[in-house]
Amino acid sequence: MSYSIQILNNDDREFVGQFFAERPHINTSQFLRRCIIDGIRHEWNSEVQRVVGRINEIQRAHGAPEI
Repeated sequence: MSYSIQILNNDDREFVGQFFAERPHINTSQFLRRCIIDGIRHEWNSEVQRVVGRINEIQRAHGAPEI
């Protein structure tokens, strides 16, 4: 048996990630939990990158070093 899960951003239904497993060695609830945590981590990292980009734009505009 194989599993496939697609994670979507709740606000704009943007595709966040997809996870596959062939006969996972963990039970289904653990597998789902790990997929959800990975999706949250991916979304959080994307948001952090956006914020850092905005801060760096402001820093450059004022001649300050980037973070």
